[in-house]
Amino acid sequence: MTLLDPDLLAAALRRCAQGDRAREAAVALLVAHRRWLRAPELQREVKILRSYEDGTPELAAVCWDAARQLYTDRAAPCSGSEWAVLGVAIDLATGALYDAAGSCDTHNTALITGAVAAAFGIRDLPPAPKENRQ
Repeated sequence: MTLLDPDLLAAALRRCAQGDRAREAAVALLVAHRRWLRAPELQREVKILRSYEDGTPELAAVCWDAARQLYTDRAAPCSGSEWAVLGVAIDLATGALYDAAGSCDTHNTALITGAVAAAFGIRDLPPAPKENRQ
């Protein structure tokens, strides 16, 4: 199997995900992380939907069900944090995270993302609101 150039693959994945915020976020995570775009294990789960005349992929999509199987089987040599990135990307793309928090308004979404950041030590939890005692 010939591996695709990660930058060309990233562009094709982004074009294909355009307009679907969940998939845009999943692809953005994979692109920012970089490891998975270079991995033959994940590239095997990418379908090239359309190519330019020179063979460069124009549109590409991850088969998220197959990626989930790759994740479940841990069928690639990588670290726990690399698996976590793939798992979150899959959950974003397939709607699992949206199902958990997608109906939230902006305020509650910010609370959820803040709590997740705090859980990973990225920031402190926001202070609890003061009780209004009269």
